[in-house]
Amino acid sequence: MSITRFVTADGLPAFLAHLSKSARVLAPVEKPGNKTAVVFEPWKEGKPFTLAKATVPAKEAVLPQCEVLVRYSKTKDPNDPGKCTMTLDDTPQAEPTVVFGSRPCDARGYVTLDRPYLHGPFADPYYKARRDQLTVITLTCPSGCSTCFCHWTGGGPADPTGSDVLLTAVNGGFVLEAVSEKGEAFLASTKLADGSDKMDEAKAAREKAAASQQPAPDLSKAARRLEQRFTDVDFWAEQTAKCLS
Repeated sequence: MSITRFVTADGLPAFLAHLSKSARVLAPVEKPGNKTAVVFEPWKEGKPFTLAKATVPAKEAVLPQCEVLVRYSKTKDPNDPGKCTMTLDDTPQAEPTVVFGSRPCDARGYVTLDRPYLHGPFADPYYKARRDQLTVITLTCPSGCSTCFCHWTGGGPADPTGSDVLLTAVNGGFVLEAVSEKGEAFLASTKLADGSDKMDEAKAAREKAAASQQPAPDLSKAARRLEQRFTDVDFWAEQTAKCLS
């Protein structure tokens, strides 16, 4: 049986504050504009956050737009000022990071990124360092919506793929359930109350969310149709002309 914990709704800020003392916490926040966006940003105590679905996933947790690849230093020879010794350091730098409030479809994306960056011909050491330091706390979806298609590809409102802890809303707060070894160690280190007595309610909420989704279409022929499209020279010539013009 996995480790479970419970936190009240008004106890979430204190929980995040505790996490931020030992890790970078990326939480969803609203960015007002012509159309309100919800993005993940580093969270500090006192900063507002939301549990609304993010419009931009927390991809930066593992693939930042900018990163240091190599550090170097030059040391002059005191006996020969024209001669220098160069020292290079390509050790990956990664800080402990918690992504809080992602959704199952976003968390599943980390596993997809693992394929080329960790399980390809060559593992990316910089990606691996950040991935090893990452803990993902995923908020299960209370219901599906007309634009959801996670269940078309094997996912769902409470899919644990890519997550370490699942966060499910119940009466009075949230149940946290560990779904990985990293998640178990993470929850074991917290001082949150045990949540095993609320797991039945959490499971019922997840089942209700899954039942709310529209039936998935048959995609069994999609791979073949896509493969055939790659040999359609006229199609690609048309698309290329549009792109170049």
